[in-house]
Amino acid sequence: MVKRLHRFTSVAGALLLTLPGGNTLIAHASEAATPIHKYTFDTNLADSAGQRNPDQAQAPLVDGVSGTALRVENGKGLSFSQPVSISENDPWSVSYWVRSDAKPRERTSVLMDSKKDFSFDLKLAAGRQAGFHVGKGRGDVLTFKYDFAGGTWYHVAWTQSKTAGMTMYVNGQAVDKNSWTKNHRVLIPADVIGGTGFTGAIDELAVYNSALSAADVKALYDKERPQNPAQGNPDQGKPTPGQPGQDTPGKNGPAQPQLPLRNTIPEYKLNDANISTVMRQPGGNRQYLGQPDLVQTKTGRLISAFPAGHGKGPLVMMVSDDQGATWTEKTDTPKSWTGSQETPTLYSLIREDGSERLVLITANPGWGVDNAGHRYGWNTSYSDDNGETWSEYTNFHPVRKHDGKDNAAIVAMASLVQLRDDAGQPIQKWMGVYHDYDFVNYKTYLTFENGVEKWSDPVPYLAEHRDIEKSHQMCEIGMFRSPDGKQIVGLARSQSHAHLPTMIVSKDEGKTWSKPVELPGSLAGERHKPAYDPVSGRVVVPMREIRYDLNGNGRHDGASDWKAGNWVAWVGTFDDLMQQRPGQYRILLERDWSNNRYGGDTGYTGVTTQPDGTFIMHSYGHWDKDFSHSWKGTSGRGYDVRTDLAYIKQAKFTLAGLEQSAGIAQPDPKPTPSVTTTPTEKPAPSAKPVPTATPTPPVQPGNTGNTFYLSNDWDSTAAQPGFSYGRAGDEILAGDWNGDGQQTLAVRRGNQIYIKNSLTGGVADEVISFGRADDTIVVGDWDGDGKDTFAVRRGNQVYVLNSIRSGDADQVFSFGREADVLLAGDFDGDGKSSFAVQRGNVFFVNNTLAGGKAETSFSYGRAGDRVLVGDWNGDGMDTFAVHRGNQVFLSNSLKSGDADVALSYGNPGDQLLVGDWDGDGVDTPMIRR
Repeated sequence: MVKRLHRFTSVAGALLLTLPGGNTLIAHASEAATPIHKYTFDTNLADSAGQRNPDQAQAPLVDGVSGTALRVENGKGLSFSQPVSISENDPWSVSYWVRSDAKPRERTSVLMDSKKDFSFDLKLAAGRQAGFHVGKGRGDVLTFKYDFAGGTWYHVAWTQSKTAGMTMYVNGQAVDKNSWTKNHRVLIPADVIGGTGFTGAIDELAVYNSALSAADVKALYDKERPQNPAQGNPDQGKPTPGQPGQDTPGKNGPAQPQLPLRNTIPEYKLNDANISTVMRQPGGNRQYLGQPDLVQTKTGRLISAFPAGHGKGPLVMMVSDDQGATWTEKTDTPKSWTGSQETPTLYSLIREDGSERLVLITANPGWGVDNAGHRYGWNTSYSDDNGETWSEYTNFHPVRKHDGKDNAAIVAMASLVQLRDDAGQPIQKWMGVYHDYDFVNYKTYLTFENGVEKWSDPVPYLAEHRDIEKSHQMCEIGMFRSPDGKQIVGLARSQSHAHLPTMIVSKDEGKTWSKPVELPGSLAGERHKPAYDPVSGRVVVPMREIRYDLNGNGRHDGASDWKAGNWVAWVGTFDDLMQQRPGQYRILLERDWSNNRYGGDTGYTGVTTQPDGTFIMHSYGHWDKDFSHSWKGTSGRGYDVRTDLAYIKQAKFTLAGLEQSAGIAQPDPKPTPSVTTTPTEKPAPSAKPVPTATPTPPVQPGNTGNTFYLSNDWDSTAAQPGFSYGRAGDEILAGDWNGDGQQTLAVRRGNQIYIKNSLTGGVADEVISFGRADDTIVVGDWDGDGKDTFAVRRGNQVYVLNSIRSGDADQVFSFGREADVLLAGDFDGDGKSSFAVQRGNVFFVNNTLAGGKAETSFSYGRAGDRVLVGDWNGDGMDTFAVHRGNQVFLSNSLKSGDADVALSYGNPGDQLLVGDWDGDGVDTPMIRR
């Protein structure tokens, strides 16, 4: 018997059924998808598809996409007592039209469940994007990347199933999806219409007991899409790239980066031998010497200029013809410089005939007048003879022509970038930038006509992104080009001191700019001055350090939760910046001892580089601790940073020299590629280690090196020959990655983990990405397969991975408190690792991968002890040890009381690791130097 088949095909959102004989029936997706509940809000609130009506009989209605729509004020919408007939494991879809009165800036929930644990949000929270709440905790969110504007109608649809996960559609297009919901409890948020923080209108809400297809959603959008332009453009919003502050507990398991408020990379103090004083004159009118700039001429001459005063005052110019070894003050400077109103900037311009013009620029912010009576605009002075002679000031644009307002320029020009033509060749046109008191950033173009400088009328260049420019108070933008020269990149100070610094990019020579994105806390600073290292190609960014999250609670708590710090320099790759990664390390160039509430008055930097990689930098600061901490001011009102001793210092160094002296592993002498494009990036080895070492008593080391010395028992005082792996400052992890019974090392750098399957240096055997740079990470064999893998803790949420790979977490649950120290081990000998937490000197132990109440609790050691987990006696069960100085106290059972073994190992300050290095079932020590 032969069966006759019907053929189904799908075309453009329709289902085509081809019958015997060739006849075709067409069923449009929009006809096949039938809601179980539908609220059109046309004159009433009733469910037109079912019998689930809201508790309220009346509510405000306004003009909608079709007919009228529900009006909601400040989250006071509709609620339902009758539960929706969809369980947590059922597939479902929800679609609606929504318009927020204003651009969402805080949590803005359109629909919520009855307990307000689950919700569809136009914005998850301040600093985050759109998404889906899965609980009330700070990390209980799934981020879906879309930037919703205010005053615009959007069609939004959500689909959920345990086979496909969750997808968000906007205006008929899938914009993001998340697989976390496949394996976790999710309720449909359909009990509150118009939830937390929402003010606006909602229309054509439909609930389905199936997961609509992409074609279904597109057909639904096309059917309902308004044709009247007065309704607003539903395609106005566009998906945006990932922004800082996302919490995505599932999509990349949880690999979405969140930008840390604090610096999370190592910081190394520059040797005193690399620091010298350019000018220091305590007493008199030069006790405070302010913000310098530095330029190198074609001949190699160095010229430094700075005000005698806090941000304004007569300019001092210093000259060096021996690469900064000695400095001489130039005494025949123009008289007009004595009336300078702002910090100077210096630039070297190469003109069309190959001649060099040096230009010095100072702004007139309106707080006084210069010698010629100018209050606004900016002044320039130039030299065409290698800085021997300088012109008197010429004032430009005291009033802006385009708006007729006084031009209160500040830090002009923060950057002056030579532009290029379509072929990438430099042209005789430079773009200068500065800002005003409203934190509007302006650009102006410099050209020359018969040798005479011409500056164009300044215009705002970030108007398209005014909301971010204003909220962050972006200013003093330091610009530089990408390595290929095709992009101009700007790093901006956030004067709000409530936001991280931002980065902007232009691909069309400054005509338009990308939406500002925030950068990690390692780049939080002021007056960023990026420059390339000529040898390695890395980017070095000197700045005034800004410290956020002073109390360490992981959030910014307002005006008291920041402080200016020292003169520092960030070191990383261009790709680190583009990917918003923390970078490689920072250099503490010099400490500032300003004795005021907000700390450091330093960091404005003049930067030059030599072909051999030598950086020469100048900055000002309060470098004399004793003077600053005893200064009482001159007004009788106590300490005044503006009259304290501040003077000019020089830092002269190479990255290679710094890295050698600090024990930092040397990178390849070229720009480091991103891990995303080069997944086999290796932890860079350093110079070969000393072949033998004796940990007790060992040579006094630093505690963040990359050389390791291990012992296979606790009784010996002799370590095996050392080996080097990774970089100084990497986080070190130990585990049995390949199941051979022997533990080896991995290094964690940001959210990248470099895994080695032997106790040797060299190339990583495997590289994965997991979690965020500021997550807590632990190691264990969670599923008992004999191989150790990773888990990360964020808040009190734990994300467990059962294989060595990037991607989704296999299990997520809550355990302990956010402030607890998370520990992992096989505490009951069943072959599977579980979790414990240390709270003070009390330990709470669970023997299963689950939240809830701990199975065992006891006290051991002291609060503040560093805790080690291992099997000290080979019985198959992990217990605890505490490390105090160079003393180690081992316990062979999970109990309070005295240690079973107490011994000394290594030096105080050594980092002590433990692992089963030889596969004998006993964990023994390793020290890191």
